[in-house]
Amino acid sequence: HEVIIFSVSPEGVVTGTSGNQPLQGKQAIVYPNPGDGKLMVETGSHIKQAEFSLFDINGHLLLTSILSNKITEINTEQLPSGVYIFNIGNENFRESGKWIKQ
Repeated sequence: HEVIIFSVSPEGVVTGTSGNQPLQGKQAIVYPNPGDGKLMVETGSHIKQAEFSLFDINGHLLLTSILSNKITEINTEQLPSGVYIFNIGNENFRESGKWIKQ
């Protein structure tokens, strides 16, 4: 696994990465984290038609979205504050992590 450090503005926009390299390889990020009424999913340019799934802490599927662009905005206004688990993937790529809604 590769570790990448991202610089994020207060508005949740990625302003740079470690070494100022763009997302490459099998990588995806979810931001802002913690967030509120929306989250952004940014994938490497080679990742096409991945699916984003968001689960509550008990494993219940809450929402899904197809990631057809490099950056996809997902509305989370309907969700209460808490900790969520996300999965991003297609046949060649799989990523998961934790997202917190304030």
